[in-house]
Amino acid sequence: MPIIVIFPKAETARAIRDVLIRAGYHPIKIGTSAAAARAFLRTFEEGIIIAYYRLADESASHLAEDLDPGFSMIMVGPADVFDDYAYDDVLMLAAPFHKNALISTVETLTAGRFFQRRRHSAGNRRRSDSEQKLIENAKALLIERNRLTEEQAHRFLQKASMNRGLTLVQAAQIVLNTSDEPS
Repeated sequence: MPIIVIFPKAETARAIRDVLIRAGYHPIKIGTSAAAARAFLRTFEEGIIIAYYRLADESASHLAEDLDPGFSMIMVGPADVFDDYAYDDVLMLAAPFHKNALISTVETLTAGRFFQRRRHSAGNRRRSDSEQKLIENAKALLIERNRLTEEQAHRFLQKASMNRGLTLVQAAQIVLNTSDEPS
C-alpha cells in the first residue's frame, strides 16, 4: 500500500520515509505541500497519507476533507492542537513521537485496510442484535470508565481487535470481561 509523507520541511519527510522503508513499507512518496499530496493522490487508488497538521499552502485538515474513500490519514502535530480535530478516517499522532509509535500507527491503518478488504470480499455479514448489543455495552463502559467519546470508544475497540487479530465482537467481550474482574 503506497504511503505519502507530506511535511513542510523536506528533511523531516525524508527522515520519516527512511524509518518506514527500514520497517519494510513501500512505495513511499514525499512532498512539502498539500498540492504535492494531491498530485500523488491522483496516481494511486488507495493509500496512507502522513501529514503535518499545518502545511505551507493549506492545513492537513482541508486535505483530509478531500480524501477519497481508499485513503486514510495520519495527522502529526503538537498534542494540544488535536482537540480541534475530529475525523473518522484520520488518526492523530502527537509530535514528537518515537519511530515505534509511527510504525505502530501505520500498521494499525494497514491492518484495518486488510480486514476491510477481507470483510468486503467475504460479503457483508450483518451482526446479530446480541452482537451489536455487546459492542454497544463495551463502548458504554469505555465511555464511562475512560471518559471517551462514542467515536473514540469505537476506535479503541477497532484498534484492539486489529492488533490482536480478533473480531470487534471478541474485543468488546474482552473489554466487558475485564470490567467484571475484582480490583
